[in-house]
Amino acid sequence: MTFRVTTSISGFSGGPYLSQMHFSEALGALAQDAADAVKVFWAAVDNLMANDLTWTVPGEVEQFDPANGNLTGIVAVTGGTGTGADATSYLPPANQMLIRWRTGTFVGGREIRGRTFIPGVTEAGTADGVLEASWQSTLLSAANALIADTDSELQIWSPTQGATADVASASVWNQLAVLRSRRD
Repeated sequence: MTFRVTTSISGFSGGPYLSQMHFSEALGALAQDAADAVKVFWAAVDNLMANDLTWTVPGEVEQFDPANGNLTGIVAVTGGTGTGADATSYLPPANQMLIRWRTGTFVGGREIRGRTFIPGVTEAGTADGVLEASWQSTLLSAANALIADTDSELQIWSPTQGATADVASASVWNQLAVLRSRRD
C-alpha cells in the first residue's frame, strides 16, 4: 500500500490548488511521518509564495493500492497550515514554479517521473521570465530534504503502469511552468 498526502493551496482565483505526494508504507513508515514530511516541505518553500496564499495539509492521509488506485483506508494525522510570505506583486496564477522528480525506475520502457507545481510566483522571484537563482536553490534544498527524510520514503505513482517508484533525485526548472488539467 501507499500513502497519499494532499495539500490544498487557496487564496488565488480558480483555487484551491491541490498537490498530491505519495509515500511508501514499507519499512514501517507511518502516515504521520508522511504528513510531517509534506508540512516541512511546504514550510520550506512558502516564503517564495505570494502572501495571499495559504497551504493546508489536512488531518487525514489516504492509503491506496498503487496497482489500481483503489482507496484502502484513511488514517487520521495531525495536519498543518502555513501562509506565503512574499508581499510583492504576484504573477498571473498560471505561472508556477516546478520541481521535477526522477526515480531511475523504468516500467514499460519509460522512466517513472513526477512533478510538483508550486503556485504563487511573484515579481521578486523572476527576472525576464527566469526564476531567480536563489529561489531555485531554495526549492532544490526543500526537494532534497524531502528525498533525504529518514522517516518517510517519497515515491512517484504511475497510474498508467500501476506502479510506484522511490524518488532518487530532484531538479528545479529555471523557467516558469504552467499546469494544465487534462480537460484544457
